[in-house]
Amino acid sequence: MGVLPEEQLRMWLDRLLPTEAERRVAEAEKLAAADAAAAEAAYRQALALDANLATAKIGLAGLLLRVGRADESRQLIEQLERRGHLEAEAQKIKAQLDVRALGQEAGDVEACRAAVAARPQDLSLAFRLAEALAAAGQYEEALQTALQLIREDKQEFGESAKQLMVDIFQLLPDDSPLTTTYRRQLATALY
Repeated sequence: MGVLPEEQLRMWLDRLLPTEAERRVAEAEKLAAADAAAAEAAYRQALALDANLATAKIGLAGLLLRVGRADESRQLIEQLERRGHLEAEAQKIKAQLDVRALGQEAGDVEACRAAVAARPQDLSLAFRLAEALAAAGQYEEALQTALQLIREDKQEFGESAKQLMVDIFQLLPDDSPLTTTYRRQLATALY
């Protein structure tokens, strides 16, 4: 107890202050909306100073996704995943990446609708439609379609349709009525 020596006091204060890398992340966050290139440079400088700084990787992954560089964004998210967990913001980015990838595989919404209309018993076509709807931002219809697939064939489509719904929940605001409604219906359908 008592007064700490100056050296110990400085060390204690240094731990409380943001590091240079953290200051670069804050700078990048301010720049992100107005100047993507400058924000990317600041994020990369932060990572050069601290290669394991999660906030820098998450910020850079989000920025890369917004500017259409999904592959680079996915690499950063995969690096973060190897730690064994993802922060909430990283989970949202991963969900966006996953939904976009599924949408690219599924194709155009109208083409998927036409395929389902031609072969309504083919549930794999209905799942492709759900993926295309999610990628197009038509979340409510995507959730309805995925939920219907779970109800009709839980064995074949239960896990993949559930994962699509969870990804959509990640993309929606936390207080979205769609999230509340469909999360409850999903739980009922699964159990």
